[in-house]
Amino acid sequence: MDVLPRPDPSASPLAFFGYELRRIREEAGLTQEQLGELINYSGAQVSAVENAKRNPKKDFADRCDEALKTGGHLASTWVMVRRGAHRPPVRSFLELEREATCIRNFQPINVPGLLQTEAYARALMRAACPGDEDEQIEARVAERMERKKIMQGTSHVRLFAVFDEVVLHRRVGDERIMCDQLQSLLDALRHPRVTLQVIPASVGAHPGSNGPIVLLSFQRSSDVVYFDHAGGGQVVDSSDEVAEASYLFDALRSEALPQSASSELIREAMKRWTQ
Repeated sequence: MDVLPRPDPSASPLAFFGYELRRIREEAGLTQEQLGELINYSGAQVSAVENAKRNPKKDFADRCDEALKTGGHLASTWVMVRRGAHRPPVRSFLELEREATCIRNFQPINVPGLLQTEAYARALMRAACPGDEDEQIEARVAERMERKKIMQGTSHVRLFAVFDEVVLHRRVGDERIMCDQLQSLLDALRHPRVTLQVIPASVGAHPGSNGPIVLLSFQRSSDVVYFDHAGGGQVVDSSDEVAEASYLFDALRSEALPQSASSELIREAMKRWTQ
């Protein structure tokens, strides 16, 4: 199956990952099909990764490490692939997000990233980035799913998510994707460190009309705010701008329904996607 020219390992983090995977696999005396059988992936998928045609998921890297006994080398290299899928300002935000003790997120048109299902995230990114290759989309999806792990395990981060009711009615993907996404939101409501509120359509114009707001708080440093936009986003630590964003977020929460009423609104919206 090794019919494509080998990519230059210096071309990108993905090319380097593929180069290392091929090198280690060949040293182990395995074909792509044989490695695929060991890790429960197809030989074609192994080939696509080795030839820098597909971004691997974390699971793929972990399974290869286990099968090839690399001591975690590929998982470490995968981190570079993940970070390479984003522009520097976004990488900075992702690093800060992992260190935060409290995340306050307002989204006017989409489900907040930490609450998105994989299928919803994929459909959203395909619509938002129509010119991107599949491997770029998959890298971002894998990154988003990896980000969600900060709400798992022993982490004590708190998430306060607020979004517009329109999010519940805007089709992203098909009916099944929307139904599963709304059910996932209801499941998130049972998480002890998640507070979720919906701003009903009856509110009309509100302080969040200018766009998303993400505020990050830390145990031993000052808050920062992340403003997402088409140019790539910006992390700001100016005390004045952080204070203004905090005020706007509090104002948005005051316009939103309580969590119990938000839950009922989500259940009502689900009926549209299950008919």
